[in-house]
Amino acid sequence: MKKLLAILMSAVIALSIAACGAEKDAKSLGGDSSTWGPGDSSKVEIPDPFVDCETLDEAKEKAGFDMIIPDAIDGYDSRKIYAIEKELISVVFVNDKDGQICFRKGVGEADVSGDFTEYAETEQVNMGGTTITLKGSDGKANLAVWAKDGYAYSISSTEEVNKVTMTDLVTTVNDDMAIGGDPSTWGPGNQADVEIPNPFTDCYTLKEAEELAGFSLKAPETAAGSFSRTFRVMVSGDMLEILYFNGKEITASVRKAPGAEDISGDFNEYAQIDKVSIGGAEVTMRGSDDMVCLATWTVDGYIYSMQSDLFALVICC
Repeated sequence: MKKLLAILMSAVIALSIAACGAEKDAKSLGGDSSTWGPGDSSKVEIPDPFVDCETLDEAKEKAGFDMIIPDAIDGYDSRKIYAIEKELISVVFVNDKDGQICFRKGVGEADVSGDFTEYAETEQVNMGGTTITLKGSDGKANLAVWAKDGYAYSISSTEEVNKVTMTDLVTTVNDDMAIGGDPSTWGPGNQADVEIPNPFTDCYTLKEAEELAGFSLKAPETAAGSFSRTFRVMVSGDMLEILYFNGKEITASVRKAPGAEDISGDFNEYAQIDKVSIGGAEVTMRGSDDMVCLATWTVDGYIYSMQSDLFALVICC
């Protein structure tokens, strides 16, 4: 497996090490949308315990605790905020097709989602030591629930979303969690129709992304047969990612974030795991059948990951 990274990985890791040496970086809802909780107030009455709030600060004051959520989600043009006195905060993002994504946080550990749908698929992933239960069908997710530090959380979506997108949304609520995923939807994959996850802010240039993140990321201009690349930063500003494209298809991704928690979003049980030293960094490579799909490493206080379904193709060609 070591030889498979000779072209692509050496370039990425060498650049990351060189960059670090040159600088020091500063720095419930129910089953279907017609019956969901506060939802669309023109169709469904808000349950009596819920109180309309003009701002998130007002909801925090009524509930008696804080809640972190995205300021906005791409494709959702409005949000509604509710609270239950000393018990729960609920924030619903709504789009022009009556689609909804609802974030909830409540006191205790009981499920606060209000979604009692019998989903076809249920799985659990570990993110930063916290177990996240994902529910949905056809390899996608409608619901994520978890409990942490005496509070219960949920994210519900009327529209099925990629599981990486769902776990990326989880990180916007708990930014100390590593990004999770599912074997059928992990990483950049090979899916031309996968949309860029909502928790990210798109940037026109790498310089703009670096300024937003507060640190730099050195990477090749091309990777895995790509013809273009885009840049984005997590809403919380703690992760920078470069996506490589061949047309509309994502062929590879490179991520960097402070710390040492795995940020790849790939928790697959790969058949082959190897560790090699490249440019003084210990690189963990994962894959199967002598194909490397994921590489992770740490340098100077930052964690890196690189994913591609085309590692072997790049090397062999």
